[in-house]
Amino acid sequence: MNDTPLAEGADRPRLSRTHTQIVEMIGRRIVLGEYPVGSIVPREEDLVAELLVGRGVIREAIRVLASKGLLESRSKRGTQVLPSDQWHMLDPEVLSWRSTAEIDLKLLRDVADLRAMIEPAACAHAAVRAADSEVSLISALAREMKLVEGDAATFIEVDMQFHRALFAAAHNDLLMQIGAAIEVGLRLSREVTVSMGHGSRAEEHLEIANAIAARSAVQAQKAMSRLLIASQSDIESVLGRGWARDAGTPDPA
Repeated sequence: MNDTPLAEGADRPRLSRTHTQIVEMIGRRIVLGEYPVGSIVPREEDLVAELLVGRGVIREAIRVLASKGLLESRSKRGTQVLPSDQWHMLDPEVLSWRSTAEIDLKLLRDVADLRAMIEPAACAHAAVRAADSEVSLISALAREMKLVEGDAATFIEVDMQFHRALFAAAHNDLLMQIGAAIEVGLRLSREVTVSMGHGSRAEEHLEIANAIAARSAVQAQKAMSRLLIASQSDIESVLGRGWARDAGTPDPA
């Protein structure tokens, strides 16, 4: 048997990782602070050696992360991590990477704010625009949420389907894209509350479904607003009343 080690610089076996997996690996390192804002990420050849993939895979991953606003490549300087205010925060992958950290209070607060701005109006549109089949789906999902309240994991999945159906029923393509981003943060908030025994809120979801089935835009909007207020209360029951302030809300002047 030949036990002679590979000479320095010799090719090592490549792993069967796709560029999508490498995008996720590097993206998580950026979002979770392993590669801090302003730092230069490792050189291409160093990433090739560490991750055991080809140069083409690394280059494509860097290109994708640059398109998401996380990185910028400059000649003679390298590839730098950009400030977080330049990241495409509504990109579902970026949101997903953020949600893998310890409880991200700012993400929770930002999602709560965005939901309050968008979801009541989305429900009003759904009440007017939904096809009969969509109304039936929303109602069926609301009833299913009641049936699976005792199973946190299943409840969360049905909850995600319910909100996805609401956005689809509003028949607005831009809203659908925003809804896909909200879903990542919504899942995080549900994991904070439902998985800890708080806030299934099945009755509130049923009220929304009933208002949409009645084709009442006003009642659908009000029902969603009540759900959002209840959800805020559930988060407070887990994280404390000061959670939004702790997330970086400035004190009033």
